[in-house]
Amino acid sequence: MMGPKAQDAYRWETSLLALILAGAGAFRLAQLDGLAPFIDETAALVLTLDYQNWDVWSRLLHGKLLGYLWFKPVFLLAWDPLYAARLFSALTGVLSVLLLHRLLLPLVSRAAALLGAAFFAFMPLVVFHDRLALFDGFVVAGLTAALLFYLHRGNDRPLTLLATGFLFSAAVFTKGYALLAVLLWLPVLRRRSGSTSRALLIVGLGFLTCIVIMSVFLAVQLREGAQDLEGALRAPHEFLAPDLSAGQRASLALDQLGQIFVYLHGYGGWTLLPVILLAALLPGSRWKLRLELLAAWLLFSVFLSIAFRFLFSRYLLLSIPALALLVALAFDDCLEKLRTGARRAKNTWIPLTVFLLLAICGVEFVYRDTLIAAQTLDRVLPARDAYQYAWGGPSGFGLPEIADQLKKLDLTDDRKVICVTRGMGTGTHGAATLPLLLRHSPIRFLHLWLESEEDIQVVRDLPRSSRVVFLVDEPGFPNDRVFSRLEAQSKLLFEVKGTPGRPDYRLFELVR
Repeated sequence: MMGPKAQDAYRWETSLLALILAGAGAFRLAQLDGLAPFIDETAALVLTLDYQNWDVWSRLLHGKLLGYLWFKPVFLLAWDPLYAARLFSALTGVLSVLLLHRLLLPLVSRAAALLGAAFFAFMPLVVFHDRLALFDGFVVAGLTAALLFYLHRGNDRPLTLLATGFLFSAAVFTKGYALLAVLLWLPVLRRRSGSTSRALLIVGLGFLTCIVIMSVFLAVQLREGAQDLEGALRAPHEFLAPDLSAGQRASLALDQLGQIFVYLHGYGGWTLLPVILLAALLPGSRWKLRLELLAAWLLFSVFLSIAFRFLFSRYLLLSIPALALLVALAFDDCLEKLRTGARRAKNTWIPLTVFLLLAICGVEFVYRDTLIAAQTLDRVLPARDAYQYAWGGPSGFGLPEIADQLKKLDLTDDRKVICVTRGMGTGTHGAATLPLLLRHSPIRFLHLWLESEEDIQVVRDLPRSSRVVFLVDEPGFPNDRVFSRLEAQSKLLFEVKGTPGRPDYRLFELVR
C-alpha cells in the first residue's frame, strides 16, 4: 500500500504524463490534411498493391517491402488513405512517447523520466516527421518497445525475450539502419545485469521467427527478386554508394556529418546542441554513462554519414530516444547536486544553468511545434528539408489545387477526362500523388515518357470524344515539339505559380 505522500506523487506524475501525451497528440494531429503530399508518402501507399513496380532488391535493401505492409490495410480500407496513414503515424508517435517514458523509469528518477519523455514528445524533428506517412516512426516505436521488454524487470521470461527479438527484427527489416540502435544503446545494454547466453539465444529465436513470418507474407516478392540477380548487385549502389573512392567517401561523410548538426540546429534551435553537450560533460555520479551515450551517438552519426549516399533528417529519429535518456540522466545529476550542495553556491550554479537552458530549449520546442502545426514550415525546417517538404519538387506543394481543378473538369464536362503525366513507376507525383488524391473520381491517368514513337501513338489513339489534359510538373514539358508530333495544339487550363526556386504546376489541354 502506498502512503498519502506516495499517492499524491503518483497522481501528480500521472497528470503530468497525461499532459505530455495530450500535448504530443495535439501537435502531431493538428491540420494533418493541410500538409502537402510528399512524394515518399504517396509512393509508399500506391506501392502497397504493386511491390514489383520498383526493383524488388532495392526495396528490400531499403526496408520498404515490410514497410508497405504497415500501410496496406490503410490503403485498402480508408476513404482517404493519405490522411489515414498520417493519422496512423501520428498516433504511433504518441505511443512512442509513452513507451519511452516506461523505458526510462528503471534508468532514472520519475521526474527525470517525465523530462526525457517531454524532450522526445516535443522535439520538433520528431513532431514534424510523426505527421508524415513514413515508416521511420514505426521503427522508433518498435525499437523502443524492444528495449523496454529487454531492460524491464522480469525480462528473463522467455515470452518477453521472444517479443524483444521479434520487434527488433520487424524494425530492422522495415528500415535496415535500425541495426545501429544496438550501437546507440550499447552503454546501457552492457550494464544490463543477468544477461546470459540463454537470454540472447531466445532473443535470436524471436528475431528469426519474425523473418519466417515475413517470408510467408513476402514470398511472391522474394521469388521475383531472386530471379533478378543483376538487380541484386545493383541495389546497394543506389543508397550505399560502394562505388565511391576513399577520398570521395571522406568528403561526402564530412559534408553529411555537418548536415546532421544543421538538422539538429534547424529543428531544435540554438539551445539544443549546447544542452546535449552540457548534458554529456556535466560532472556527476553518472557522468561516465552520459559520456558513453554521447560517444555512441557520435559514432552512430559517423556511420550514417559514411554509409549512405543521401542522408535525410528522418534517419536521425532513431537517435532521439537515446538523447532523451542523456538529458534525463543529466537532470538527475543536477537534482543530486542541489540536494547535496544547497548551502554552497558554487555547487548550484551549474545545475541552475542546465535548468535555465532546458527551460529555454523547451520554450523553443513548443514555439517551433506551434509553427509546424500551423503549417508555417519555412520558418522551422532547415533548407534541405524545406526543399523536400515545403516548396521543392518532392513536396507536391501545388498538387491539391491541381487535383481540385481536375475534379471541376470532370464535373463540368460530359466527356471522359484523361490526364497524361510524365514518367513511369510510382516515383513521380503524376504517377502516385494525383491518382491517390483522385482515387474516387472517374478520371483516367496515363503515365508515359512521351519520347518514343510508341508513346506518341498511344496518345494519338486516345478517343477523340475524351478530354485529354497534360500535367506539367517539370520545365519545358510537354514542349511544342511533342504537340506537333501529336498533330495537335495546347491550351493552358490552369497553373499553380511557384516562388523562385519552386516548380510550377500546369494543366494543358490537348486540342485536336
